[in-house]
Amino acid sequence: MRTETVTYQIFSLGELSPEARARAYRKWLNDEPEYGWNAENKQTLNAFCDLLGIRCNKWEYDGYSYSFSWYSPYEDTIENLHGARLAAYLHNNFGSHLFVPKIYYKGRRRRRSRLFCTTECPLTGYYMDNMILDPIYCFFTHPDDTTFYDLIECCLDTFFRACRDDARYCRSEEYFAELAESNAWEYLASGTAYHLIGKNG
Repeated sequence: MRTETVTYQIFSLGELSPEARARAYRKWLNDEPEYGWNAENKQTLNAFCDLLGIRCNKWEYDGYSYSFSWYSPYEDTIENLHGARLAAYLHNNFGSHLFVPKIYYKGRRRRRSRLFCTTECPLTGYYMDNMILDPIYCFFTHPDDTTFYDLIECCLDTFFRACRDDARYCRSEEYFAELAESNAWEYLASGTAYHLIGKNG
């Protein structure tokens, strides 16, 4: 019986050659599971639909495309509201959910402000809340001839476009480099992940 000791030179991703970095990225891309934020995105979508009383049952997205369809239960008189009348309708019916009182802490005491509100992720606390609601907040700033129906359509289109872009980014080499740095992943000079030695070669 003979025992041999093998010595490896270990590198961070940034220390690898361009060819080895590309090899490490391709390996990660092949092994990486599917886009991991679908559940959070769906929660934002459901909260938005529940708030406005609409249904968006048929939708899909990936890193390259998206599609959706939705149903409005509103009458034409509501769907066609625009300008200052639409701004007033939105504020009166949904304002308490769109503009949430700021929370202040003093020691262990928690207090809601009566003067200041926030629009930061008011639906679920996830950043996609901001994406789906951004057209409404922009409309409040500059009410124009956009109808209620078109505004909802714009919100959904903005949301699914953001989902598509995020899904694409989460498969990008830039995202991979961020993951490698934050997790302190290590590699051989060839680009093989050090933690895979003895598992996948």
